[in-house]
Amino acid sequence: MKTDVILMKRDDVVVKLIGTCHVGTDEYYNQINDEIYRSCTLYEGIRSKQLEKLAEAYKQMAWLLGLKVQADKIDYKQKYMRRADISYGALYSALNGEKVADADKILEFVDSNKEDAHKAREYLNKPVFRFLINSLIKMTSMIPKNNKDYAIIDLRNNILIHELLKKISRDYTDIAVLYGNAHLKGIKQSLKKLGFKQVDRKTLKAF
Repeated sequence: MKTDVILMKRDDVVVKLIGTCHVGTDEYYNQINDEIYRSCTLYEGIRSKQLEKLAEAYKQMAWLLGLKVQADKIDYKQKYMRRADISYGALYSALNGEKVADADKILEFVDSNKEDAHKAREYLNKPVFRFLINSLIKMTSMIPKNNKDYAIIDLRNNILIHELLKKISRDYTDIAVLYGNAHLKGIKQSLKKLGFKQVDRKTLKAF
């Protein structure tokens, strides 16, 4: 599993788009922390008690795979960190009342496989096991297709771009965006329309 780091530039303003994965290795999160160091960082995060079960699902998944959780490895309390995301109420409305995620399926899977966890980790790099990992991650976004892209990707991207433009208007010239990797394509397209050009790209290995 790899995520992207895309460097965009317009005049003297530099925006670094950093794709993230909710679970990964210590090295992966150390690299992300290095990327955002001292940059004004806009990050994703929908705060709600309704999503606590989903957060627990990620922790259980990480434990099963011998990995770490993004929320525990990135210091969101730093003064340069700014949340730039939609509210849970707005997201819920955009999804027409559908469930935001099916965390129960992940928790059920982990509970039924704890005895085999250490053995499973030995197969982390094998194709079949990687397919299982990717399937589990996809379970966290089981939303009807007609609403999913708009609510989960486009609507939240628009919020992010709005916050980014506010930072630029206040003379910030070094800005990092910390969002799920699936968001980066749309964010990059929006920045190009605003006159930004891609000047560099690399990938980070989450696990």
